[in-house]
Amino acid sequence: MDLAGKRKNILGVLNKAYLLNKLSQTNETFITKSILVSLINVNYHLGNSENATKYLSELEAIKDLSQDDIRQINSVKERLGIK
Repeated sequence: MDLAGKRKNILGVLNKAYLLNKLSQTNETFITKSILVSLINVNYHLGNSENATKYLSELEAIKDLSQDDIRQINSVKERLGIK
């Protein structure tokens, strides 16, 4: 979307995808994690650290995070200035 000049639509699409994912109550955590990481990054880059932190908390609440997930969470926390 960014390359097609539709950058302003990215956050809305991600929010809808996350809502639909939550409503589907799927056990596919890979999709949930991917959407959350995207929401964190987009919100962070838009200067909305409050929303980025909210989505980070939801990501951390997912059970059975891999070591890669934990590294990514720690990297995001560092960028947001969270310890």
